[in-house]
Parts: sequence; C-alpha cells; structure tokens
Amino acid sequence: MSRVGGAPASALGRAVEAYVTSAVAAVSVLGMPVGTFLGELGGRRTAFGAMAMVCGPVAVAPAVLLPPLPEAAAVRLNGVPAVLRGAPVRTGPVLVALLGTGYFAARGRREGNAHAGAEARCGPGGRGRGVEEPGAADPAAGA
Repeated sequence: MSRVGGAPASALGRAVEAYVTSAVAAVSVLGMPVGTFLGELGGRRTAFGAMAMVCGPVAVAPAVLLPPLPEAAAVRLNGVPAVLRGAPVRTGPVLVALLGTGYFAARGRREGNAHAGAEARCGPGGRGRGVEEPGAADPAAGA
C-alpha cells in the first residue's frame, strides 16, 4: 500500500481533513493573540498589513507548488444535485458551522456579557445616554 504524506492512500482524505481542522484551531489559538498584540503595538493598520504580508504568499503558494489535477468530465447543471448528495460535500459545511459556533461561543464566554457592557456605556438597551465624559456639557440643560 502506498503512502502519501505519511498517511495510507486510502486515508488521505481524512488526513487532509484532520490537518485543516488542526490549522483552524491553531490559527484561532495563536493568530488572534498575535493580531491583538500587533494591533496594540502599531495600530490596526499594522495588524492588517502583517496579515496581508502573510496571506498573500499563502494564497499564491497552491497555484505555484501543487501539481495540476487531471481533468475530469464537466458537471452539467442537472448533475449538481448528485454532487451535493455526496457525504464530503454535506460534511464540510457542517464542520465549518460547528467550528464557527464553537469559536464564537468560546469568544463570547471569554469576553463576558457584551450587552451588559453596552448598557453601562450607553444606557438601557445599549441606546441613549449613559456614562458621560468628565466635564462634558449636558445638551438637555441648555448649556
């Protein structure tokens, strides 16, 4: 049995899926603190610039480094439902939804109740007047 990238050829799909899932987790755990650090260090433009410098080569690398895939027969419009019924096509969006939900659930839990913070700053419901800056004039008082 031949091996591709350390995994048997029969398990290559699962190996790639595990690698991508691990990369998403690593980016969430390592990338966010680095981006936050760069943003605090040099501002948001520095963080976005660093991200562009990393993502540009990463976006070009597959086109340069990966071999071309063999051409298969074109899928006609009436063949799309059959493709969408395939397990890998259904599994991908479900995994992305689960990863995204877990990420944002953990993020919201880590940051606490954001709505409560909005009420403290802006008044009930996050709208209207709330905590004023020291020395700010009150427009309702006619000052």
